Amino acid sequence: MAMDLWAHGALHHPIRRDWPSIPDQNDGWMLDLAFEATADFIVTWDRHLLDSELPFHIEVLKPSQLLTHLRAN
Repeated sequence: MAMDLWAHGALHHPIRRDWPSIPDQNDGWMLDLAFEATADFIVTWDRHLLDSELPFHIEVLKPSQLLTHLRAN
């Protein structure tokens, strides 16, 4: 799914931002897409995103948390 999102997101070319609070700057494209799309959450196993203080309000969920989160909302 992330590769599909990356492929389609590359067509949009969101503004490339600097995200100094994430340790792996290669994850910046995911935050760029989520920010531009005003996403409610990101689903990932990536520890860099799960454990980081993100610079905008967005929930970061593990795949195992997704259904529980969707059922609650």
